[in-house]
Amino acid sequence: MNTADAGTDLEMDDAHIHPDGTDTEDLSDWNSGDDADDNANEADTGVSDSDSEHEDSTTVSRAKLQAAAAHYQALTAKVPKVSKHVPLASRRNRKQDQPWKQKAVVPTRLLYQWFESQQNDYSSHNFKKCDFIDMIWTGHGGDSPRDVSARSFYVEFAPTVSKNDKAILVEEGGAVYRHYFEYQGICSSAADIAEGTDDDDYENLDEPSRPGTDKKLNVKRPKRKEPVMCRTSLTLLIEIDAKDLSKCTIFQKGVHSKAASTAGLQYSRRLRLHKPSRSDGSSVEERFVKGLLHGMETFADTGATPRAFPRPSWRLSKPQQIERLVAGLRQASRLDADPFIAVDCFVGQNSDNIFAYQPLKVTKTFKRFSVGLKSSLSIRNLIRWHSRPMFMDSSWKNKNENRAPLTFVTTTNAAGHMVPCAAYLSADSTARSFAHLLKALEDQVVEEAASRRHAE
Repeated sequence: MNTADAGTDLEMDDAHIHPDGTDTEDLSDWNSGDDADDNANEADTGVSDSDSEHEDSTTVSRAKLQAAAAHYQALTAKVPKVSKHVPLASRRNRKQDQPWKQKAVVPTRLLYQWFESQQNDYSSHNFKKCDFIDMIWTGHGGDSPRDVSARSFYVEFAPTVSKNDKAILVEEGGAVYRHYFEYQGICSSAADIAEGTDDDDYENLDEPSRPGTDKKLNVKRPKRKEPVMCRTSLTLLIEIDAKDLSKCTIFQKGVHSKAASTAGLQYSRRLRLHKPSRSDGSSVEERFVKGLLHGMETFADTGATPRAFPRPSWRLSKPQQIERLVAGLRQASRLDADPFIAVDCFVGQNSDNIFAYQPLKVTKTFKRFSVGLKSSLSIRNLIRWHSRPMFMDSSWKNKNENRAPLTFVTTTNAAGHMVPCAAYLSADSTARSFAHLLKALEDQVVEEAASRRHAE
C-alpha cells in the first residue's frame, strides 16, 4: 500500500470515528430515528411548533381587533341628551277622581276667544309656570294682567335657554305651563235672575256722587235675586307643552251642560280689560257710551285676528255696565294709586336725579307726598348764582289728574335770564311742603359743592 492510499484511508476512517469512540454514522442513524418518532407524534396530534406560534399570534390579533372595535363603538355611541331645564311634573290623577279628557287644542293668542264662545263662566283658580319660558301679553292688563281667559298672549323660551337645551326640550316635550279654571256654577234659568244682573261688574267701585258726575249713576236700581249656584264640580286645565309653545291644550274634568240662560253670564273679560285703556273717565256722554259699546270690539282683538270663535251676543257689554265702569275710573282711590305707583318706579330707576322724595301716605287728616327733580347742572346754577334771588312758582292747572301742585324753582344769571334749578311735585302748597323743599335743596347744594371740591 503506498503512502498516498494509506493517508486517504486514514482520513476516511477519522471521518467516521467520534471522539468518544462512537461511530458517527450509527449516531446519525439514532438521531434520525428520534426525529422520525417526533414527526410521527406531531402527525398524530396535528399540532406543530410553528402551528402553535401561528395560533398564538392569531389570538392576540383577534383580541386587539375586539378591543379596537369596542373603543370605536364607545366613541361613536350617542350620549344621552339631558337638559338642565326641567318641565313641570306629570299630572297626578287620584283614583276616585274623574279622568282628564281633552276638550280642544287652541292657539295661545286665540284662547280668550274660546272662553268667550263657551256658554258657561269659569274663574281662574291657580297656575304654574316654568322659569325658562316667557309669556308675552298683548292688550291692556287692567286688574287681570295674567288672565289667559281675558288676554291674548304667546309663549317663547327665555333668552337664557341655550340652543342645545331648547332642542332637547322640543324633542322630549313636557308641560311648561298649567292653568286651572273652576266652573262658576251660574246655570240658573232666566226666572231665577231679576233685572239688574248687568250691573255686577265694578259694583265694588261705586262711591257717593260728586258734583259734576252723571246723574244716571244715582238712579236706584231694583233689587235682584241672587242666582242659585250650581255645585257641580267642573275643572278646566290649560296646558302648554314644550314641543309646541304656540298652542295650548284644554282638558276637562267633570261634565256639565250649557247654562239654561245667558242672562247671568259675564260679558267678555277681554272687552272688560280693553275699555278702561280707551277711556279717560271724563264723562259718560251718550256718544262716549256708544263708542265703547260698538266701536271697540274690533280693536280689542288686536293681535288675535282673524277670530277663530265668533263672539256671542251675551259677551257684549251693556250701557249700564259701561256707566259703572267709567264711574270706577273716576274714583279717587284709583287716581291716588296708579300714578303714584308709576312715580315710585321712576324714582327707583332715576335715583341720581331725584330728591325730597316722600311716598304717598294718606290719613284721615292729611295727604303726604313729594318728589323733586333736579340735575347736576341745575344745582350748579344755585351755587354759581347764589347771590341772586331764587324764585318759586306753583301751578295746579292741567298739570296732572290728581291736581297736585307743581312748583318750579328758578334763579337768574348775570344777563338777567331765568335759569332752572329744580321741579317739585307735592300733595299741597303749604308752608310745610315748601320748608321740606328748601331743606332738601340746601342738602343738594352742599352735596354738589363737596363733590366738585373733591374732584378738584
